[in-house]
Order: sequence, then structure tokens, then C-alpha cells
Amino acid sequence: MDARRNSLLFFAAVWALALSATFAGFPPDWKPDGTEAPAPRPPLKAASLLSGRFGEDFERWCARKFGLRGLCIRLAHQLGWELFRTLPNPGGTTIDRGKDGWLYEHEYVRHHVRRPGMRKEDAEAFAGRMAALRDRLAERGIPLVVCLSPSKAAVYPEHLPEYAQPAAASLRNTPARDILAERLRAAGVAVVDARALFLGWKDEGTLLFPRNGTHWNAWGAQRVFDAVLAAARAQGAALPPVPETVGHEDAPPLGPDRDLSNLYNMLRYPYPEKAVPYPVLAENPAPEGRRLRIFGVGDSFSFQLADAMGRTGAVASFRLLYYNKADYRFSWAPGERPRENGSARFRLPSFDAEAFDLGEATRDCDLVVVEMNDIYARSCAWGFGP
Repeated sequence: MDARRNSLLFFAAVWALALSATFAGFPPDWKPDGTEAPAPRPPLKAASLLSGRFGEDFERWCARKFGLRGLCIRLAHQLGWELFRTLPNPGGTTIDRGKDGWLYEHEYVRHHVRRPGMRKEDAEAFAGRMAALRDRLAERGIPLVVCLSPSKAAVYPEHLPEYAQPAAASLRNTPARDILAERLRAAGVAVVDARALFLGWKDEGTLLFPRNGTHWNAWGAQRVFDAVLAAARAQGAALPPVPETVGHEDAPPLGPDRDLSNLYNMLRYPYPEKAVPYPVLAENPAPEGRRLRIFGVGDSFSFQLADAMGRTGAVASFRLLYYNKADYRFSWAPGERPRENGSARFRLPSFDAEAFDLGEATRDCDLVVVEMNDIYARSCAWGFGP
């Protein structure tokens, strides 16, 4: 009887914890990584009860929000690996497992294999738009820099699986990024081709992308930010001093360094990321002086640029139009030099594209940066520009 009673007490305690986590949020759950369709809590109304709709909506909400669901998912996935050596389906993103434990987001691999180009007329139209923006900003002494960020598959193709290699016909294509870079330079727009930089820096032997992540690591992003500043100063911009990147040291991986392996939602991914190179910066040469205010438009690679800005201590703010449809307002107090920002807390609840005023948004800024990854070159900055 004691064993039966103890079992009942144990399961009652587990259910109490699960119900408390579901409806009161305690104990906190380990939320799964990845994207899931929202399942709002259904309102209790007579009409929905009578029609049976409430039960369906509540079941959908409960399945998503049931307490300790995230922990249970990770436990199940870990048991699947420990017992059967099977990895789960990653949450919301297709991942290609390369050699030596390297992971690649499939969309970047597909782009690397196909090497799609773009119409020269579209590239010329975008270059003309950026040239007009450059001239408009130059009237107020603000430089414009277009940064073309690289994909991991293009920089480290040697770790890709055998099926993910470009065919001979694809190798004859001129990628959209190269067409766009050529047209921008012909229009006199400052361009930082980070893929070309990475292929040169790669020979130094220090990784620029993490094995378990899809974005450039802190070391790579910091050096690209240095290149962006150099391109701005080459236009005659009188920017305040920024600490130099003087080297790197091995450090535990930051969140973005594991953004792909995290999607497997395991307690411990079986191919853990090793220490990653982390930039070492000089002290801020003018800690009490004027600090940079930057405006930009970009994709998810801009979050690591924001990290690079913040850790210098020389940037006061960075307003980012994410894919030109969401608004992020990064800001750092004097003396603050965070290793990583945690971008979610800087996102504004909404962005009204129709009410957006480019002149007002750049009124007090020192630099405008337009960042696009290789796979988005044909997007032409998602319609951003005058």
C-alpha cells in the first residue's frame, strides 16, 4: 500500500507542477527553440462553448502551452539519441549535416549550389537608388556603406555534405552578389564585400563561422564592422574614434554560435561547439567623447554587427530596420560593452512602413549601413531607399 500511495503522490505532484507551470508560469519551462505557429489562449464565451469551437481551440492552446512541455521535448529527443542514435527534426528550419559535425542552414546551401544570378537592369536600378541615397546623405555629411555579408556555405564549402556541391553548369553562373557589387561600385557607392574579405582571412586559420551556427561569429563580425568604418572614413567622414580590434582569444560560444544545434531541442547536442575566437579590442580611446549613432537596414547578420558595435563602447545607438519591416532600437550606455545584446529586447512592437520618414530617421546619425546576405542580394534591400 505504501508503494501505491507513494506512486499516487508522485504523479499527483508531477501533475500539480505541470498545471502550475501551464496556468501560473511556475516553475518556468525550457522553451523550445525554433518557430511555431502562435496558439493564443481562447476566450471563454457561450457561443464558442455551444458550437464546440472552444474545446478545439483550448486543446490546441493546451498542447502548445502545457507546462514543462519544452523540458519533456528535450528529454524525449535526448533519449532518442542515447538509445537509438537518431537526431530529431529541427524546429522550423531545415538543416544540412555536413562533415566533422558542421551544420548548415539548408536555404544557404541551396543558394550556394544553384548560384542564382540577377538581371543587370535590377542591379543597375538598385545601384541608382543607393547612389541617390548616398548623395542625399552626403549633403549632411553622413556616409553610406553597403555591406554584402557572406554565407557559411560559400566560405566553408569543404565541410558540406557530398550532395551539396555546385554542378559544373552552376559554376558558370555569375552570382547575384557579384553582379550587385559590380554595379554598386560602378555607381560610386561604397561596398564592403565581406565574402571576399572572409576568403582572404580564412587562410589565417581562425574560424569566421561557428560549426553549430548559421551566422558569422563574433570575430568575423567585428572585423567586418572595422571594414565598414574604414569605408565610411574613406568618404571623408569625421567619425569619432573607435577601439581597434587587436586580436582574439578563445571563449565559450555565444548564443548565435549555436543557433542551428539549438533547433534540435536536446538537453545536450552530441556534437558540441568548441571554444570560438572572440575579438579582443583596445580600450575606448575617447570614453567621454561623442559616440556614434548608426542607422541601418539588414537581415539577421546585422544582429552580430550590432553586437560588434556595442562591444566597442564607442557606439551610442543603432536603429535597424530588419528586412525593412521590423524596427529594432539598440542602445548602449556610456561605458557599457556587452559581449552579446540579446536582440529580442530591442525590438519595437510594431513598424509603420507608410509613416516611416527616412530623413527623420537619419537626422542625427553619423553613418548609414545597408547589409544584405548573399542569399538576399536579389531582394535589393527589400525596397529600402529614396
